[in-house]
Amino acid sequence: MPVIEIGANSAAGGCRPAGRTSREHTPAPRIEDFLLLWDSDMGKWRWQDYVSVLIGAWTALSPWALGLTESHTAASWITAAVGMAVALLAAFDLDLLSAVDEWPLVALGGWLVVSPWVLGFAELRGPAASTTLAGVAVVALTLWEIGSHAGWRNWRGHAHG
Repeated sequence: MPVIEIGANSAAGGCRPAGRTSREHTPAPRIEDFLLLWDSDMGKWRWQDYVSVLIGAWTALSPWALGLTESHTAASWITAAVGMAVALLAAFDLDLLSAVDEWPLVALGGWLVVSPWVLGFAELRGPAASTTLAGVAVVALTLWEIGSHAGWRNWRGHAHG
């Protein structure tokens, strides 16, 4: 029969087998826990959010990198703000387990698709193409993630089944 320590001599004041420390009972952290790549609810790698963070960062910097600031100052700042919002929302979403929180990213991606025409820089091929492609990518990645979310699949199955 194993010897059990009880009370103040044990690490947490509780019971544990004699000679063992509380560290022996704690599982080692997994790399996925640190990187937040694995979503146990979805059961899939959540790489789409990481790509969306990078796309948002590029979109925030692209007005300066592609020369949009020289002729369209307001459009540059709006595009940069939307890019930062995409990056921040995608980064925030890394730790959330709901498909509902993805919809603002779909809206921002949709805005990026139409913004060259709305903000009047569609004639500038580089900035317009960059912004439009970024928007298409954000919408596609986000809808892909929503479609792979277990709760969303279950909801769709009940709604149409």
